[in-house]
Amino acid sequence: MSMGVFPNFGGEMFTSEGLERSVATMILGRYILFKESHRYMKDDAGILSILAYGSDPALNFFDRSLITGEKEPALLIDALTAILFSSEITIQKIDQLVKSKNMYIVGSFPGLVRTDLHANMSIAMKIIEYLGTAFIGHTEEEIGYNEACILVSKAARSRRVSYIDDRLIGRKSFDGVEELLQQHGQWLMQFMEDHIKKWR
Repeated sequence: MSMGVFPNFGGEMFTSEGLERSVATMILGRYILFKESHRYMKDDAGILSILAYGSDPALNFFDRSLITGEKEPALLIDALTAILFSSEITIQKIDQLVKSKNMYIVGSFPGLVRTDLHANMSIAMKIIEYLGTAFIGHTEEEIGYNEACILVSKAARSRRVSYIDDRLIGRKSFDGVEELLQQHGQWLMQFMEDHIKKWR
């Protein structure tokens, strides 16, 4: 499953509920979809989240105010860092939820993708993306094949790996994931559940 938007720099940044748009889509939206859809999936089914870090993160930074909407992301990297670390937490929590059905969830980072689907990017970001994808990017077809292989792989099914990068190198978790879960896991889950309750 892959869905997402970039922060709308220079435009409307927040939803009517007060969440920054990329947070509402890529953190809360994914959590709701993962949590609800597993009930209707058969035992031993797999979930693929195309967003998570595939490699060990070089950063250990999580800013709650970017999640709550108290602060706007100043740069794209600010939003992506909050989203990617939230993805790590969500995958760990959903994995605990689906274990009873012998299901599994695996995250992947597809790398730079040559696509015309990206929007709300500055001219500078469009130039960077064009140059990056021209030299080290993958086509949508290549990514589709790789992600299908990841989802059905024995390593994912057996939980030997939880995250796989664009070079198809997997890892179980990164060194700081337990600290991240302890510091922010329960808070993030409660924050999302509180928003879900508002809409019921």
